[in-house]
Amino acid sequence: LQELNPDVNGDYVDENIDSLLVNNPEFFRNFDLVIGTALSEQTTVTLSTKLWDLNIPFIVCRSVGFIASARLQIREHCIVESHPDNKLTDLRIEEPFPALRDYVESVPVTPKVPYVVVLYKFLQQWASGKAHPAPRVFSEKKELQDLIRGAMEKDEDNYEEAMKAVISCFGTGKASSALRKVLEDPQCLNLTKDSKPFWILVRALRDFEANEGHGWLPVPGTLPDMTAETASYIALQNVYRNQALADADSIYRRVQHLLKEIGLPGDVIAEKDVRQFCREAANIAVIRGTKIADEYDKSYKCPAFGDCLEISGTLMEHYVALRAMERFHTEHGCFPIEVETDTARLKNLSGKLFAELSVGSSFSDELAHELCRFGGAEVHSVSSFMGGCVAQEIIKIITKQFKP
Repeated sequence: LQELNPDVNGDYVDENIDSLLVNNPEFFRNFDLVIGTALSEQTTVTLSTKLWDLNIPFIVCRSVGFIASARLQIREHCIVESHPDNKLTDLRIEEPFPALRDYVESVPVTPKVPYVVVLYKFLQQWASGKAHPAPRVFSEKKELQDLIRGAMEKDEDNYEEAMKAVISCFGTGKASSALRKVLEDPQCLNLTKDSKPFWILVRALRDFEANEGHGWLPVPGTLPDMTAETASYIALQNVYRNQALADADSIYRRVQHLLKEIGLPGDVIAEKDVRQFCREAANIAVIRGTKIADEYDKSYKCPAFGDCLEISGTLMEHYVALRAMERFHTEHGCFPIEVETDTARLKNLSGKLFAELSVGSSFSDELAHELCRFGGAEVHSVSSFMGGCVAQEIIKIITKQFKP
């Protein structure tokens, strides 16, 4: 890799991993992530436990013939830029902040203004006499769309955009149920000197929502493309941007106060990181996984198997088959390779494994035959494909972007 790409820097340690775990267990503390391939059962368990205690992500990869698997162990993974597939824009039309209200009320509705102005004007008409300021159900949204459509004299793009926005633009500035779980997490509520910067930011966000935000998240300050005159669009963009800066400043002050309370220096969290966090606040996420070593404990009850009475034809069947391959290697010192004799031995081991997992099922004879046919050998194309998939997940974990 270093020869092919001058930007790559790498090194290697020519030492048995089991020896490292015994003689130099702190060796693994130096890594952001560890990938294991072709590991024995005992090595997998020992390394899994060590990395779990160090809170270092661990990926175990297996590839036999046309079957491959990758198992991610991650204790806690905090994501700021989750990039959801259907990211909604927070326009705050139903509860405009003062500067936005002043702007939209001062601008007449014409074909040249952004659809935010159009939507706000007709929302005020619709909400007159209503118990709530914005439509909540589809029938109410249809009423607002019909109101806008009835006032449209010809094909006007900003009116069309306003009608489309009715479906998804309301309530996006409020915390979702997923975000609420993050805001109420014990790691957020009970900050200490050892708390990650992420949790300090989350606590500042929670306090902002309850105070300056009056139940709303900070304004992200981004606008989608809109049909409008350039001057009109830029003016509206500046309104949102200025409010976003003001909200970010409020959260930054709260961050500084929290850092002082727990005895950390003020430069632990930079102002630019606070601004980035505020832009993504609605979509932050926390993922907590399970320890791989637990799956090798006979007393462990895997939740994934609890609802899986019949695994034939499922991915779970391949998982158990690969585990049986591991167990075969542990007990016999080699992988099953004799199709006629080892297939039965592999099936017998799988029965014991299923009993440990409390699953009254087994994988198919065809799958056992296939595993024995390859004798633990890898197919280049399959392993290459799996390597690409794992690389994608590694990038997500290292950059803390997207959900692994």
